[in-house]
Amino acid sequence: MSGNVESKRTVEGAQGWLLHAHAPLRGGGREGVRTDRNDEVGISLIELIVVVVIFGILVAIAIPLFLSVQGEANTNAVKAAAATGALQVAGEISHGTTPAAGSALANLTTGAMIVTIDTAGAPTIDTLCVKATNGAATWFAGAGALPDGSGCS
Repeated sequence: MSGNVESKRTVEGAQGWLLHAHAPLRGGGREGVRTDRNDEVGISLIELIVVVVIFGILVAIAIPLFLSVQGEANTNAVKAAAATGALQVAGEISHGTTPAAGSALANLTTGAMIVTIDTAGAPTIDTLCVKATNGAATWFAGAGALPDGSGCS
């Protein structure tokens, strides 16, 4: 008997809840009743705007950093080309070949990069100076170059 009473209370409780959940609000209509739909997919306009703003901030930070890295890479490429050219000329001199002053090192001269022997007269191991230029970046290397790479001594 108690089982019937318990089940009757459950049904009444469920019916009461159902009646309460579907009862009209003030004014007798269903306006103001919020229905949550869990089957909606996609993103809202606010979420899209937030993502675009965050992306814009990241781009604003990254572009100047990227440009400075490119400038440093160009300068380092010129320094490396000048040092490689100085090693190449020193190797030629040590093997008894004397390259002409002012001549370009063809294997290092590519595109905008120009590598030349910048020594006055015939270069020796102690006086050789190689100049590398790529756009606005210029660097001098070799035993005859100034320590800061700004020219030949």
